[in-house]
Amino acid sequence: GKKYRPVDVNIEFVEARIKEGFTTSDLREVVDRKCAQWLGKDQEIYLRPSTLFNRTKFAQYQGESGSSGDWRDDVICKSTNS
Repeated sequence: GKKYRPVDVNIEFVEARIKEGFTTSDLREVVDRKCAQWLGKDQEIYLRPSTLFNRTKFAQYQGESGSSGDWRDDVICKSTNS
């Protein structure tokens, strides 16, 4: 997999979402959900800060139904900073 460095351009996306009132738990939930949905598929190339934390896309991803909890059973990427 790819590793994204904590450079300004990547951090700015995350900081912007936090300034909008999202929590680190919200951010991790979106990452976990998208990893479960996209790893091993064509969409895997979109597992990057500019896609996951883009203002419009993040709001869409965060609003996706995760109430069933099913996606959590298939989470492949886990945050190393739990």
